[in-house]
Amino acid sequence: MPTRDASRTRSRARRGDGARLREEILEAATELLLETGDEAAVSVRAVATRVGVTPPSIYLHFADKNELLFECCSTLLGRLRRDILQSATALEDPAERLRVAAHAFVRFGIDNPEPYRIILMSPHHDLPAGFDPQAYEGLLAFNALRGLVADAMDERAGDPDDPSSPASMHAMGLLMAVHGVTSMMVAKAVEPIDFPWPDVDRLVDHVMDVHLAAIRRTATPPR
Repeated sequence: MPTRDASRTRSRARRGDGARLREEILEAATELLLETGDEAAVSVRAVATRVGVTPPSIYLHFADKNELLFECCSTLLGRLRRDILQSATALEDPAERLRVAAHAFVRFGIDNPEPYRIILMSPHHDLPAGFDPQAYEGLLAFNALRGLVADAMDERAGDPDDPSSPASMHAMGLLMAVHGVTSMMVAKAVEPIDFPWPDVDRLVDHVMDVHLAAIRRTATPPR
C-alpha cells in the first residue's frame, strides 16, 4: 500500500465537505493500523499529519482516539463481511459457503493480527455517542453467518431472530470455534514455545467438518 506524503497540507474544506474529510480521516487511521500493526501508532496527531489537517480538525468528527479506533474496526469488519458474502454467494452448496466463510475469517485474523485483537480479543472501547447496535458491523456479520447456517438447515433452522433457535445456536458455536482457531493463530505470533501447530487450513477444515456434521444431524428430520 503506498504511503502518503506526511508533510502535505490539505486545502481548506468547502462547505459540505465535512463528510468527505471524515472519510479521509477514517481511511488514514485504518491505513496506519494496518501498516504498523500497532494500536499505539494510531494517534490523533499521526492521523492528522497523514490527512494534512491539524489535530483539532480530527476532534470535529471523532470525540477521541477510542471512537476513531472503534470506527476503524467497524470499517474492517464491514469489509470482511462483504468479502465473505461475495465469496459465499457464488457457491451453490450451503455447506461450502460456510467453509469458505470460516477460512476467510481465520485468514483475516492472521493477516491483520492487531485489528483482530482490538475487535475480538480486547476489552470493548467506549461506545461512541449515538451508537446504533443494529447497525454495528459485528452484529451484521453474525447475522450474515446465522443466515448462512439457516440456509444449510432449510426448514429446521427455526426462527433466525430467536437466540435459542437451532440456526442461532449452531452459528454461535461455529463463531466461537473459528474465533478460537483465529485467536490461537494470532497469539502464536508471540508464542515463545515450539508448539506443534498444525497447518491452519487443515485445522479449519477439521473444525468445519465437525460443525457441518452437527448441522446436518440437526437439519435431518428424525425417522
